[in-house]
Amino acid sequence: MMSPTILIVEDEDTLRQSLQRVLRREGYQVDSAATAEEGLALCRATRYHLIISDINLPGMDGIEMLARIRAMDADAIFIITTAYGALDSAIGALRAGAYDYLLKPVKHDALRRLVRTALAGTADNRSDAPTPDGFDGMIGIDGGLRHMAAELRMVARSASSNLLLLGETGTGKGFLARAIHAASARATKPFMAINCGAVPEHLIESEMFGHVKGAFTGAVSDKTGLFVAADGGTLFLDEIGDMPLAMQVKLLKVLEDGEVRPLGGTRGRKVDIRVISATNKDLTQAIAAGTFRQDLYYRINLFTMSIPPLRDRREDIPALVAHYLARHESGKTMSAEALAKLQAHGWPGNIRELQNVVERCALISQGEEIEESDLPTALRAGMNPIDAQDRGALSIEAYTKKVILEHQDRLSETELAKMLGITRKTLWEKRRKWGLLR
Repeated sequence: MMSPTILIVEDEDTLRQSLQRVLRREGYQVDSAATAEEGLALCRATRYHLIISDINLPGMDGIEMLARIRAMDADAIFIITTAYGALDSAIGALRAGAYDYLLKPVKHDALRRLVRTALAGTADNRSDAPTPDGFDGMIGIDGGLRHMAAELRMVARSASSNLLLLGETGTGKGFLARAIHAASARATKPFMAINCGAVPEHLIESEMFGHVKGAFTGAVSDKTGLFVAADGGTLFLDEIGDMPLAMQVKLLKVLEDGEVRPLGGTRGRKVDIRVISATNKDLTQAIAAGTFRQDLYYRINLFTMSIPPLRDRREDIPALVAHYLARHESGKTMSAEALAKLQAHGWPGNIRELQNVVERCALISQGEEIEESDLPTALRAGMNPIDAQDRGALSIEAYTKKVILEHQDRLSETELAKMLGITRKTLWEKRRKWGLLR
């Protein structure tokens, strides 16, 4: 059987020749061109299974060439190469129909892996029929939310791009991380997660990279870290803004080298992994304050998505309430008056807080319909933590502090933590930091 044909379009001579050598060693038939015009001429004479092209070419750019090639051959598989600083162009290429992209400098292992994956799904094996994925579980009619899901679906197709999810506590960053994994080619591989702020500093390296027996006191056996456990799949680093600086240095090295060495070990292991990070902090402020490394920031945010808070998508609250009530399997509904109160609330704890409120109401309500009287006191009284005009001016930290100050005299620690969508331990730590303990 004839081996697949590949065209490389790259104006940098050294890189073009290097890519050509690597792929020819894999047994592919490889042609090359230095400009888009040369590439188009070759495509008119030969039908290539795969085209690999730089975005920034002299004259016609890679995206325009992609459009012209797709006009000639709708089944052409197109991979683009780009530098870190031009990631917006890479996303544009995905929208235009590119299969995936590679970041420069191109790593040969990543190139070989992506080419194999792309060719395994050639026109004979592909289907345009939509397949279910994690995004189908998203609830709501908000247009911005639907647009966000479409963008994330598109980026999920990329085999290697790291993503950064930004949003307040309780907005569903963990749900989206799992949805991205489920919509990607890594869906059959492991999805592993760690809350970087919840693991003690002296244990986080062992949790992420593993350790060998005797590496430290208490290491009575070898331990596999999350990077190795997630090999081939996705690792979700929740609250990465809380990661200690010393650990940030080690994480950066692993992301750059693609190799993990367990604590106390002498040998490293190559891993193929996508990292999805999330935080409720402003990392640019953290960089300015010296608590987060700028080089790590650029490494984890090849694509960034901000998740809207629930107060900005109030029209979705009825559907979310119905979903949580159905999941509770109590058969209960919510009255229009109670629903109106929920829609008027500020929801500092976002979806997580709404879920807690609905499940609590389903438990305590005596009738088949949840009434306004079944709602928590703060909701019945219309206690919104922030007036609408103040919301945009406050950071998440300032917002949390304001909520604590306004409600700590009325609510118990448990109720206040639930309202904020955080644990009692986190609430105590924030109150201690701000001098609000009594």
